[in-house]
Amino acid sequence: MVIGCGGVFTINTKHHAGKNIWVAGRTMLVDGQREQYIPKAEGAGKVARLLGERRLHPVPVHPLIVHLDPKRIMMKAQPERVRVLNSHEVRRWLKHQPQSLNADAVSDLLAVVDEPSLWRATDSGDRARARRQFSKLHAEVRVARGRRRLWTFAGVVGPLALPAGLLVSPPAGVPLLLGAASG
Repeated sequence: MVIGCGGVFTINTKHHAGKNIWVAGRTMLVDGQREQYIPKAEGAGKVARLLGERRLHPVPVHPLIVHLDPKRIMMKAQPERVRVLNSHEVRRWLKHQPQSLNADAVSDLLAVVDEPSLWRATDSGDRARARRQFSKLHAEVRVARGRRRLWTFAGVVGPLALPAGLLVSPPAGVPLLLGAASG
């Protein structure tokens, strides 16, 4: 979330490095695959409601979907309530937003956002269970990383080992062929 004189912005990042992004209204395709990012980002109303409950007046919240290093973003039609940007555009885009909040309003909002009870109100999950699930996921990632390194090693060493193995211990027919060729 970004809060400044330009307003309140929720930022939803998507890592689709090297992929083509196509946007037309509420439709987004990533390398031809339809994604529900725009309808989900429109859920920024939840943040606006939480902030509005703690202030005297409603706070408009503007959702952004930011793609990290896409190959290309083809914008047929910008979505109505969600801004879709390349990660390289975010800073400049935010700086060019018209002022909608004064310094006092920004300070008030920052104080509200820094209040932990605001965010715990949405957390109804079991923390111990979440920690166990995260630990399990973390272990799976470590195993997958090790497996990937092993396959990378095998992919590099395997092609080199095969010719070396033939020189050390050639198949039974190879000496006959080599002998026939030399004499």
